[in-house]
Amino acid sequence: MRNLKVNTIVIATMALALVVAGIPGTAEAGVCSALGKPSGCVNSKDVKTDTLRGNDINEATLGTVPSANIANTANIANMVGGVTALPVFVAIPTDTGATTIFDLAGLKLTVACPSGSLTIAATTSANDAVFASQAQNFSIADGARSSDFDSGQTLNPIGAIFRGHVTLNYARLTGQVVTAALSVDDSNTFDSFDGCEVTGVVMSAE
Repeated sequence: MRNLKVNTIVIATMALALVVAGIPGTAEAGVCSALGKPSGCVNSKDVKTDTLRGNDINEATLGTVPSANIANTANIANMVGGVTALPVFVAIPTDTGATTIFDLAGLKLTVACPSGSLTIAATTSANDAVFASQAQNFSIADGARSSDFDSGQTLNPIGAIFRGHVTLNYARLTGQVVTAALSVDDSNTFDSFDGCEVTGVVMSAE
């Protein structure tokens, strides 16, 4: 009888040591086995698959949920129905030549800053596209529009507006769409920056 008690104490002590050591799975199973499965102690084999609830689980022992892996690897475009939203930030010094603002779904927008004067050009890699823009500077409005925008053509989305706000929309018969909301300025922007800037957001759906 004395040897049985000693063995029981040894087993219980070993199980407790496993818990302190923090060995996942093994510690919990050892405690349940050594202590004769006291109230509230359950081994994996005692539980039917997919029957435990969140409050019953030690989250630290879990791996990544399979559906979470899908979310981790999905790109943003797929998450919002195929629409990609991108920030636009282009600040170029005076006398900088044509610099790409974005090139999406066939529409390319470039900006240049000759002698400190902002110019923007829109071109398309596809024929028969539709393009419309509106630029606004307080009470002055300008822009460009074409219902037959072809490769090789260049449009000026801001017209005579050199500082202000411009919105534009571009679409192709095959379903590609680009829309943008941009702020443009050719004065000394960002306090003392001598050049031209274009900032905002562009979205495309392909």
